[in-house]
Amino acid sequence: MRAYLLFLLVPLCTFAGVADRPNVVLFMADDMGMGDTSAYQFFTKNTDDQQLKTPAMQRLADMGMLFRDAHTPSSRCTPTRYGLLTGRYPWRARMKHWVLFGVQGDPLIEKDRPTLGTLFQSQGYATAMVGKWHLGLRYTQSDGKPAAGWEDADLTKGIFDGPAAHGFDYARFTSRSHGTSGLDAGTTAPKSGKNKRGDQNTPRQRTGPGHIHNNRIMSANGNGKQLLEKGPHAYDFHSLGSRHSDHAISFLDNHFRGKSSSGKPFFLYYPSNSNHGPYTPDEKIGDKAVKKAGRTMSGKASSLRLDYIYENDVALGRLLDYLENTDDPRSQGSKLIENTIVIFTSDNG
Repeated sequence: MRAYLLFLLVPLCTFAGVADRPNVVLFMADDMGMGDTSAYQFFTKNTDDQQLKTPAMQRLADMGMLFRDAHTPSSRCTPTRYGLLTGRYPWRARMKHWVLFGVQGDPLIEKDRPTLGTLFQSQGYATAMVGKWHLGLRYTQSDGKPAAGWEDADLTKGIFDGPAAHGFDYARFTSRSHGTSGLDAGTTAPKSGKNKRGDQNTPRQRTGPGHIHNNRIMSANGNGKQLLEKGPHAYDFHSLGSRHSDHAISFLDNHFRGKSSSGKPFFLYYPSNSNHGPYTPDEKIGDKAVKKAGRTMSGKASSLRLDYIYENDVALGRLLDYLENTDDPRSQGSKLIENTIVIFTSDNG
């Protein structure tokens, strides 16, 4: 069994044989530090009243390896993602620090730049990205040409440059941090939750691309670029956790049902929105409650922020359950977990 709890991505190794190529799940939480998981309580010395209980993360740590001296390449969302996917220092990119803002943000990864996605594709893997992208998008004009920005974008034409252009066969994602992906984010609504940073972003955001499926914009219309308020593709902050989790499971289900893909190993990159502010925990993920369900090690009810961290634990646990209960089509009599590397990390703490 190969499973790791990391705060560092181990460089991709050359696999010994095609038949033995492991599946890989890379789960990257947002704004989550060592003190936010009970798996590190022995190291951080948080009290039981302070420490959020994260049983799935502890379960992963117990199955594999846990790192105490590992470091993110940056203290910000965008540069960390650039470093993770390209293997380069973030300061080698066009943007040396800080993050991409707004509904646009020119793509940071160059078209011909190798990524984890293209690396895995070159080795015969089926690849997927579910969650928060935050590496820039290029929209499409009504004539099919790349748009210069948001103003000349035709949302009915989809995305010209996004995850699909950088090694991901399947992508279901939000463009950036969930509360700041629209043109009007942060300008029209009161503070949300107990975010001490005072973010003004709430579920009342009105414009932006919202949910994107591969290259297709799902949550906004082409007239005024308004976000959908109702229906299966509505951009609701409080349902991001369950939607991302559902799409990750859907990718895996479809992968193993497909005649051309079931014999391939898979790489799933899962950068969650939680727990970046505003803190908007889902009611539940799968059949497990999230909002108001987080507890400290001593059993006390947690805060809105800790519930949002707990959302990561529930999503991770659902993936582990799937891997432990699903037969491996490449190895008769085995479960997927027996030939899957699971990595849990964070973009910054």
